[in-house]
Amino acid sequence: MTLFGTIDTSLYEEQIREKVDTLAAEMRNILSIPEPEVYTSDPVHYRMRAEFLIFHEGERLRFCMTDVSDGEKKRVFIDHFDPGSELMNFFMPLLADLISGNPILQKRLFDIDFLTSLSGQTLITLTYHKKLTGEWESQARDLLMKLRETGKHVNIIGRAAKQKIVMDEDFVWETLKVNGKEFHYQQIDNSFTQPNGHVAEKMLSWVQNVTRGMPGDLLELYCGNGNFSIALAENFEKVLATEISKTSVKSAQLNIARNNVANLKILRMSAEELTEAMNKVRSFSNPVTLMDNLRMLAETHRVEKLAFFDQFPYTPHVETVVLLSREK
Repeated sequence: MTLFGTIDTSLYEEQIREKVDTLAAEMRNILSIPEPEVYTSDPVHYRMRAEFLIFHEGERLRFCMTDVSDGEKKRVFIDHFDPGSELMNFFMPLLADLISGNPILQKRLFDIDFLTSLSGQTLITLTYHKKLTGEWESQARDLLMKLRETGKHVNIIGRAAKQKIVMDEDFVWETLKVNGKEFHYQQIDNSFTQPNGHVAEKMLSWVQNVTRGMPGDLLELYCGNGNFSIALAENFEKVLATEISKTSVKSAQLNIARNNVANLKILRMSAEELTEAMNKVRSFSNPVTLMDNLRMLAETHRVEKLAFFDQFPYTPHVETVVLLSREK
């Protein structure tokens, strides 16, 4: 299903049931699985981040997306975006009004990104096919002041070739509630974050619950900003996490301090480098899918628990989490 501005929410239950049934059937062809737990999404306003192309209709700025559903690229104009957070939808028409007709801000603007958080913060990135000048910076500062007159917490980034102008922060703070406890995460511009905030809370709660009481230590690969490692640290004696992105590692260190986690260490290294260092497991040259992993692991492990999380409603994609135990 191609998603644009408006969602028919009556389709939600059907779409989640269909993709869960399909994936569960595929998994049963590989190995024995327990009855999956299914965690649904909000039917609208579930995406915390989104990127829009910009079309200039005379002096009027319009948000648009590209439809390739029939094999041809078609421009689709949108005035609102039901999948996007309420904050995103609040700022979309306001931005269009404030930028339209302003030759400094509008000229060669081709993309606007939103990064929002459940805790009420918004980061807006304006991307241009031109060099950003001091005059642009002055106009962008005025734009930011008008956006802040709404009482919302908002910042702006201007991007162009080899340029990044930050007003005044290039991140948002997110607060996720996990089993009654709040965890705080810095989420940085142009870095990976979980797109569906409420489903992310459900994922963290589930993983925290199934690992509670496990002995020993935890190793996490591709930890990003420490999203899972920080929430799971209380269940283990020591936690070691790896991440290749310098920006994400820096953010993870900040998040560790913000959440007062004492038993978690982040290393900046790839998963391949770690496996070489450990020299105990086979190293793969490319990422593999969960299905490929399960085909291999079915020979030595069994699935104790299985959960599907609908991070991406109305699409074929579903986040799948399994708890495996080695056969004795």
